[in-house]
Amino acid sequence: MSSVRSKLPTADPATVGALLAAHGDAGWLAVTQRYGRVFRYRGGVVTCEPDELQALLSTREHTRRRPATHRFADRFVPGAAGILFKEGDAWKQRLRPLMMGFQPQAVEAEEARLRDLVERYVGQWPATHTGPDLFAEVTALGLKIALVHGYNLDPSDPVVQDFGAVLVSYKRATMDPNPRRRLDEFGLRWRKAFDLPWVAAAFYDFHRHVRRLDGLVAELRRRGPWADPVRQGWIQTLAAAGLRGRALTSELNHLYGAFTAADYTATCALAELAHAPQWVARLRRADASQSGIDAVEAVLRETSRRYPVAMVIYRELGKAMTLGGESFPAGTLAMALPYALHHDPAWWDRPAVYDPGRWQGELPPRALAAYEPFLKGPRRCIGQDFARQQLRVVLEAILRRYDPHLGARPQVNTFIVPRLAEPLAFRFEPARVSNPS
Repeated sequence: MSSVRSKLPTADPATVGALLAAHGDAGWLAVTQRYGRVFRYRGGVVTCEPDELQALLSTREHTRRRPATHRFADRFVPGAAGILFKEGDAWKQRLRPLMMGFQPQAVEAEEARLRDLVERYVGQWPATHTGPDLFAEVTALGLKIALVHGYNLDPSDPVVQDFGAVLVSYKRATMDPNPRRRLDEFGLRWRKAFDLPWVAAAFYDFHRHVRRLDGLVAELRRRGPWADPVRQGWIQTLAAAGLRGRALTSELNHLYGAFTAADYTATCALAELAHAPQWVARLRRADASQSGIDAVEAVLRETSRRYPVAMVIYRELGKAMTLGGESFPAGTLAMALPYALHHDPAWWDRPAVYDPGRWQGELPPRALAAYEPFLKGPRRCIGQDFARQQLRVVLEAILRRYDPHLGARPQVNTFIVPRLAEPLAFRFEPARVSNPS
């Protein structure tokens, strides 16, 4: 008679919350060290097994229906309804026009214009550039990129400037560090009911922003202050696909929210490179290993490993699936924890150390299977080519001119959508380029 596998452990939300509170972002790994790589959680299942992650992302049946978390955000959070949370025909209606601008050939065609914009923007900074908040500085540059290359808007137009300011303000409101105003807590418990007045206040704030955006979007469509009269941006292509009114406003707002993930990644890369001058020098020389991965690509991959832009991946099983040796039926909420996958010492050598050089050597196959910064399969990130291009161009433009200096490394909060726990004061000094030996 075959032996029966023991039941998977069930994680206690209070303990999960305590681990995250005690360890910060490293708490995501601590959770898996406490309960194992596969465990039950809140009626669903969490897997941090690389092979299971690959199957979860790649199997079409697990991508057709959005999980309850996404459906809630799409329906109830003002301004959140957008392609990430959509399914079926609504998803396809948005996917087709957006993919026109995100195809690799379209992204490549825009590279020269993007480089010109970034070079001119960074070129306006003083010889020694300082500030109290590196993320805010990078976000300002990222906003201009989004306005010109995403929305195809003229950033010198006053209405466009108002539109950009409201987009940034809305995103900051959703990233409020006060946990009482947030719903993206993995350790969420019944006590959250006591925070309903704060959550309601946050939702009202979101609603005010969206009403303001409604008017601005309508004005932009009437006036058309386009950056390029020939090219089609998100406003034009989505309107042509049939989106109107609040649906169009919410999608445009949603896209900017997704776009800011690149700002977060660029900030973390600059903060780490401030403590790794040897990698700044390699990046300037575009050093490449025999693997063909140059220094910039190695930095981007390592930053995405060390600082995931989402701490939980959600899927609703579309058919029965075996996870951790147990079968789960269709409809089960399945989750994966990118931070834990990216820092598991079973897959990575010195996982807590920021080391771009690991990408210029040979990585174990299971480490590569555990690394999915842009996901894969039918619901992969459609903007990944543009995001990678933007990150490369921004880093190259800044580091060609400056040596970054920061006192501390990034400290990341423990929300499902992470951001820096504290502002990072920065000082960019003129680059000291050594003579080649």
